[in-house]
Amino acid sequence: MPPGPPAGEIATPRLEIVPATPDLVRAALSGPRALGEGLRASVPPTWPPDYLDPPSLQFTLDRLAEGPGQAGWWLHFVVLSGDGGGRTLIGSGGYKGPPSADGTVEVGYSIVTDHRRRGYATEAVGALLARAFALAAVERVIAETLPELTPSIGVLRKCGFSLIGEGSEPGVIRLALTRAEYTRWRSRRVSDDQTSIAKGARRR
Repeated sequence: MPPGPPAGEIATPRLEIVPATPDLVRAALSGPRALGEGLRASVPPTWPPDYLDPPSLQFTLDRLAEGPGQAGWWLHFVVLSGDGGGRTLIGSGGYKGPPSADGTVEVGYSIVTDHRRRGYATEAVGALLARAFALAAVERVIAETLPELTPSIGVLRKCGFSLIGEGSEPGVIRLALTRAEYTRWRSRRVSDDQTSIAKGARRR
């Protein structure tokens, strides 16, 4: 059985990243109203994000049906936590299957158009990385995108990824982040956060 991430949602300062269950995927196939009820969140008119179409949802449903070891290794729903204004579904993300034999996991993500350029994708990817590298079986995380999608590449670079070459399909590029690189990236981010806090304290 493939190693599974710790059960449950992933929480970040602004987001709840909810792993898809068969019931949630069926709700997504039924339409925004059913999905919103399942997630207890409002669904914007811009839903769904790019590439989350019925065939991809059916693919996820089929993978989840293969057994409990698949849970948590596929689609996740990205929900913006409510600060008095309720919860809003703003995107999707997650993994593209359990770790391979060499410990590689692939991540993917997409935010709906009216919630982009606010750092949500970077926040979600950072949380998915933390969840993946918490498992000893994961040695590397990869992501694929198109070379013209500059914002997508920017998100990955902010999270420590580096370009390693062509992807699995023509015209696609692949970026990667090893466990050692992730550890260094996380250390730099903590250091940067501490520096920002110190500067803010001095201004008071």
